[in-house]
Amino acid sequence: MPENDRQLLERFARTGAEDAFRELVERHIHLVWAAARRIHRCEEGVRDIAQEVFTRLASKAATLPADTVLSGWLHRTACHVALQTARNAARRTQRERDAMQLQAVTEDDAVSGRIAPGW
Repeated sequence: MPENDRQLLERFARTGAEDAFRELVERHIHLVWAAARRIHRCEEGVRDIAQEVFTRLASKAATLPADTVLSGWLHRTACHVALQTARNAARRTQRERDAMQLQAVTEDDAVSGRIAPGW
């Protein structure tokens, strides 16, 4: 009889069994991918999100409570990581926009002579 998610996770946590973790990834990759895809549209970004979700699973495997529903945990984590990624991208875009505006203002001031040479 095939192992259930909890058994696979426990075996991975206990022994580091790569085959157990691989089986978990194969079982749940589509769920994680779909959850991330609803929030983050870029394929490359979704791939990075999925990798981060399974990296977090690997690091927390030994500490997840026994009553954790793995599919629920993976879905929630995928949504959280995707939202975090989207927020970070929005902040980065805003910082880049602000920097470009500041540069444009500085260049305009330099051209018009409002800023002393050497500044």
